[in-house]
Amino acid sequence: MNIFDMSLGAGTLTDLGVYCVYAAVDMFGMPQSVKASAAFFDNGADKSGSAIFEYDGFTAALSYSKAGQSAIGSEIIGDGGAVKIGSVS
Repeated sequence: MNIFDMSLGAGTLTDLGVYCVYAAVDMFGMPQSVKASAAFFDNGADKSGSAIFEYDGFTAALSYSKAGQSAIGSEIIGDGGAVKIGSVS
């Protein structure tokens, strides 16, 4: 699959992880700091990852994966409740 072909610079972050990163930056702006980690296939392509975006007064936790099948949408959780977003486009 091209998505995991390292000669093409591919991986899960560039395939689908970019959508949760874009949504967070679009809604909240650039974070003050970012902490991230990833798991990799044997060929070096990332199969999943997570990031913590630190903002003034709150934190955004992001995750993405091609290691399994899931249909989890986006969710924003605050002190007063939660908002679930089926898809971000």
